[in-house]
Amino acid sequence: MGLVWTNDTSKGNVITSLAVAEIKTKLDDIYDALVAGAYGGRKYITFNYEGLCLDESVVIDGFYFSTNVIIAKVTIVARVAPTGANITIDLLKAGVEQTKIATLTAAATYEESIISAGNFLSTDRFGLKIKSVGSTEPGQSLIVIVHYDYTV
Repeated sequence: MGLVWTNDTSKGNVITSLAVAEIKTKLDDIYDALVAGAYGGRKYITFNYEGLCLDESVVIDGFYFSTNVIIAKVTIVARVAPTGANITIDLLKAGVEQTKIATLTAAATYEESIISAGNFLSTDRFGLKIKSVGSTEPGQSLIVIVHYDYTV
């Protein structure tokens, strides 16, 4: 058991008894609230790719986040939808493909892809690379929106 000072005006200032697990839970809640408040929740950054999509084309390579982040998902928007096959985009870390694939399904102009374990340090060079395009119409003029959260 641990002791916690409370300022409950209905009871006056009292010391209440809490189990260590309860204290840990309350401290975890406070920490989570501080992190959410300090970092402001989900962040977004957009990257544009103009013209016809080409296999193995780099959308961006050389971006650095200001702090450590976790990529949560990637949204792909196309002015002209791919047909015959999907557009896929992989995340790059220091120029190396991460097999963290975002997909724009053939005939679609908008799609979100959940990215699992997309961790990047502030010192990691971030990039995006087109891995496949539509076979009949490759797709054109992409906006790639990266959804990320700061980590501590």
